[in-house]
Amino acid sequence: MLAQYEMLFPFESVPKGAKILIYGAGKDGEHFLRQILITNYCDVLGFVDRNNMKQYPYLVPVYSMVDALRLTFDYIVISVKNPVDATEIRTSLVQHGVQSSKIIYKGRRKDVSCINAGLKTEVNYRDFTLNSGERQVGTDLRDIRKDHIYRYQLAANILNKCQCNVVLDCFCGTGYGTYYIARELQNVVFCGIDASRESIDFANHYYSAANTYFSNKVYPFQLPQDTFDFIICFESMEHIENGLMFVRDLIKALKKNGYLVLSAPNEDVNPLNITKNKFHYKHYTRNELSSVFSDELAVVKWYGQNVYNIDGGKVNGLLEEDKMKPLEKTEGQINIFVYKKR
Repeated sequence: MLAQYEMLFPFESVPKGAKILIYGAGKDGEHFLRQILITNYCDVLGFVDRNNMKQYPYLVPVYSMVDALRLTFDYIVISVKNPVDATEIRTSLVQHGVQSSKIIYKGRRKDVSCINAGLKTEVNYRDFTLNSGERQVGTDLRDIRKDHIYRYQLAANILNKCQCNVVLDCFCGTGYGTYYIARELQNVVFCGIDASRESIDFANHYYSAANTYFSNKVYPFQLPQDTFDFIICFESMEHIENGLMFVRDLIKALKKNGYLVLSAPNEDVNPLNITKNKFHYKHYTRNELSSVFSDELAVVKWYGQNVYNIDGGKVNGLLEEDKMKPLEKTEGQINIFVYKKR
């Protein structure tokens, strides 16, 4: 199943439409091929593998290095986890005349090793552990807090009215919401990504389905452009230092006329300087979310949602479940926007 693979194809390093070879025809190479087929991102000419005589169940050929290098290609993407093995492969390719700039290797996206050279990332100081207090960790949908389920119900209702092939659940946590929708739409592929390696492992174990794919990815990252028909991003942008830039990256990944369903804490009702949530950088007003992306997104609908009893700026327990339902055109502690890309 798609959900069993953890390595993420390096979309940020490969231009869309490029002709590539994947070095390594094992499980990690299959993982790359599946992602490319899902997104229709680039043209895979085939695999390169030392065991090229072995029978592989792939739709593309498996070449020896000598035969592969006779092809006209833009890049060779190395699909092995071990950086020592990758270094040996890179050295061998260079010795066979491949330009170093055409060889791409990113390795496994681990929580502790996602720092690009000279680039400050969230991984330096954010808590990505499963039990940080910011993630739902129930092993069954009945164990997930109701306000989270209500948001995914809302997304599911919108998605059911759309013609979609590929959906992204960006910062999916433990995958319960991805699974909640995917089980009803079995002909749609759902990609869930999250910064927490532990959460992705949890998702793969408890919330995988034949049409779900979960992978670990730490922001800042680049997603394949103009690829997803529908993007869900709940309670995430407030966790990013530059939340607006993050959403711009989501917009780039969205196809024209695609939908983005986004939620964030409401600064007007739930101000950060009072609630002092240690995990959040910024809360956003309704006016901000309705206008800041207006050059690229049209607001289709917006909702407000309340979750907590708040007394003097302090959370004093949860509301009753029926009071957590999102209400259209009513400001709440959380605002939910449905956008359509222009």
